[in-house]
Amino acid sequence: MAVATDPLPKMTPMRLTQQAKPFDHPEWLFEVKFDGFRALPASTVSVS
Repeated sequence: MAVATDPLPKMTPMRLTQQAKPFDHPEWLFEVKFDGFRALPASTVSVS
């Protein structure tokens, strides 16, 4: 098994930029996140 001897490259976080309105694009999919956790509702009740 090969062992990496080079350390990981130093990375600088991206700086925040202020925008006039939120990003929106028809080819991008967005999901709502609540407090950092994804909410996946499930139900066993049948609706007729």
